[in-house]
Amino acid sequence: MEFFRRFSLLNPFWALFFIYFSANINSVIFALLGFPVDVDSQQYIFELNDIFWAGVALLISFVFVLAIYIVTLLTMKVRSNLGFGSAGAITILFGQIAYLGYSYFYGVNIAGVEDSVEGNMVFRLAFSILQPELLFLIVAPGLKSDRYFWINSGVYIASSLIRGWMGAPFLLFILILIRKFPISFTSKKLMYLGFSFMLGILFLPLIVSLKWSIRSGEGFDQALTFLSEVGYFNYMVESFGYILNRFQMFGHIMLLAQNSDELFSAYEAGSFIPYWMDGAPQWVWLRFNGVEVFQLNKYMVSVFFGSDNFAYSTNPGIAGWLFVLKENSIFFVFYLLLITFFPSILVLKWAGPKYFLLLMCFMLVYLFHGWIGAYFNFIFYLLMLMGISKLFFKNTFFV
Repeated sequence: MEFFRRFSLLNPFWALFFIYFSANINSVIFALLGFPVDVDSQQYIFELNDIFWAGVALLISFVFVLAIYIVTLLTMKVRSNLGFGSAGAITILFGQIAYLGYSYFYGVNIAGVEDSVEGNMVFRLAFSILQPELLFLIVAPGLKSDRYFWINSGVYIASSLIRGWMGAPFLLFILILIRKFPISFTSKKLMYLGFSFMLGILFLPLIVSLKWSIRSGEGFDQALTFLSEVGYFNYMVESFGYILNRFQMFGHIMLLAQNSDELFSAYEAGSFIPYWMDGAPQWVWLRFNGVEVFQLNKYMVSVFFGSDNFAYSTNPGIAGWLFVLKENSIFFVFYLLLITFFPSILVLKWAGPKYFLLLMCFMLVYLFHGWIGAYFNFIFYLLMLMGISKLFFKNTFFV
């Protein structure tokens, strides 16, 4: 517990929690004042009744995540710490480089874009199972070598940039905070954090512009051309607003609340897969039985935004699922406890406090947003690596 009491202001979980809470409260206030709420670049004005119930559901989801964090810390003690040696880092690095090369050579895995070609099916299947970038996110806090951490991080950033996914710098910053935690308040470290923040703000226009250029099939040159036309610093305000809006899902939840009856009927009719079938092992079973993996995230895009892009999806939030499921939400709550509380106990006890922080941060980044499949895959591979290290490597995977 002392590990988490000290320097709590630089605790990455509390920092993330504050960002998400502030962004969503800001959206609630704007909605109450009658201003339009931005939902995936579309503007909506909602009725007071929808705002109230969406706000209640959002508050419940915040309390749920916070309760998992606090209760786990109060009930569990650390027994061992999970670590990864140089051989483990190199193994993951080879997988990352192979995935980067495959994505670049075949022009696939571009974020938000349907693949026009399938690529090599053997590689596609292998990367679907191994998921080297997810494995990097998992092993990063436990890498013993700082050198390999930065090498793997560089490949991770490069791979994400060429695929038009710009969340990588944000996730990498979280990983760095977790590796360095607990962080003491020294003038040097505060200056470093301040400089990093200002540098991130300075590069925001380029990052956002590059994201859309890559996703539209254009390159780095087009991103620079766009910035020169609109003005780099003029675009900075819009880029900052766009990033802040990515942390809120209040508008999405209100859309689900407003259309709860239709969505409940669609769920009952099997128009999208159930929440408990969202995850890599479940996807394999569904595809083996000829069932299309079509989540609520993608169904929302099809119904609300009229997009037929299979790769484009949005975030319903776990709060949004409450409106979709109605009285069946009780089963959803039990499922959430199964994939949050029990893994958090195991991770804190057998992987250590830094991995518990990692789990809680990704509970916000993935699960809180409603990316149930992404969160399930995260805990699935994390627990699998924990099991392998315990059984065969005595807590250090590939010394």
